Amino acid sequence: MKKNKLIKRSLKSQKYTFLIYNLLAYLFIFTILGIVAFISINKIFFRDAEAKIKTYVSYLTENDFESNNPELPNNDRMKVGFYDHEGMIIVELQNYGIRQPIEGKINIKNINRFEPYPVRNLDTWNSHYSHYLTYTIKKEIPRLDISYIKIYMNVDGEVSSRNEIIKVYIICVMTIFILSGLASYLLSRETMKPIVDSLEKQFEFVSNASHELRTPMAIIQSKIENILADPTKSVYEVSEDLAISLKEISRLNRLANDLLTLARNDDQYISLDLNYVNINEIIKIAIEPFEELANLQNKKFTYNGENIIARVDSNKINQIMIILLDNALLYTNEGDSIEITLKQTQSDIIIVVADEGIGISEYTKEHIFDRFYREDKARNRTTGGNGLGLSIAKALIKVHRGKIIVDHNYPKGTKFTITIPKK
Repeated sequence: MKKNKLIKRSLKSQKYTFLIYNLLAYLFIFTILGIVAFISINKIFFRDAEAKIKTYVSYLTENDFESNNPELPNNDRMKVGFYDHEGMIIVELQNYGIRQPIEGKINIKNINRFEPYPVRNLDTWNSHYSHYLTYTIKKEIPRLDISYIKIYMNVDGEVSSRNEIIKVYIICVMTIFILSGLASYLLSRETMKPIVDSLEKQFEFVSNASHELRTPMAIIQSKIENILADPTKSVYEVSEDLAISLKEISRLNRLANDLLTLARNDDQYISLDLNYVNINEIIKIAIEPFEELANLQNKKFTYNGENIIARVDSNKINQIMIILLDNALLYTNEGDSIEITLKQTQSDIIIVVADEGIGISEYTKEHIFDRFYREDKARNRTTGGNGLGLSIAKALIKVHRGKIIVDHNYPKGTKFTITIPKK
């Protein structure tokens, strides 16, 4: 019990770790997308402004202005500053004076590249910033002492539109991130659920297997100790102890084989020797010894079948029938009937094993194929059942791509229906 709690706690921790990793993955993805989106938006929104600046730069670089002064751009959004070799403003060339956004001194190292330039408007009540896109070129006009020209392009409209889109993007990302977190939590819970169920079943399986192994081993040990307690006894005198020991050894052998079959099924290692055979003949061979037992126990045993040729593993089909017939004999009383039916549809083989025995409860219907499950454990102990037979039958049917269902057989008893595809 303590181990189960520790494992559940560990799985819970793993669930939250899985959740955090998922959130970090989403955060990384959205961050990369955000960076790409920001770069793309900037390129799109400032493309027109950059084109107009480059047009004016081309005009400046293509003319030497030996006899005339550079014309100012015919654009209200664009301003131009003229600077000497030290990057100081040449005041007399500034038709609009030295005011924002024109700088008194520029960094002459930053040339031939676009740069953002925010300017704070102190004449407004909320200290609003104006945004400019600038471009500085080296242009020697000795006649006017000009060494550098800087173009200022107002991009308030572009920045405002860009910021609105970024704001919408951030809101969308935050919403998606929250929804992703919720989805990750639900996903991690659903992902861990089968693992938890599998571990619980594994612990239950190991516990039940240990219990099943312990009982016959304890009996064998007890009987051998009885024999060794008085070594003077003859073989005849200890024959009963030896017979019981052999019976328990046989039971251990069956249990070991059953556990091996289920382990192979878990590893998807059950191999099939498929051949075209007559299902009718396989069932007839399987039911022969059970028919004799049924007559000895005064039970009515009937079989109705038709010749069906199908590609199956005859040994596995025989094993399935033995499990179901053995189960039917165990859970029927004197005077009850057992009926086996073999029929076919266009695509499937259908085998029905129905008895008029003690029947099963609704709870048992849900758990009858669980490993080690037994509705009447005391009775199974005396009859040698270990609760693995129907689990094995289901596994063998599953590797044939078939299915088995259990239902009440009215007016009383139990009915197992097997459906196996022909192809």
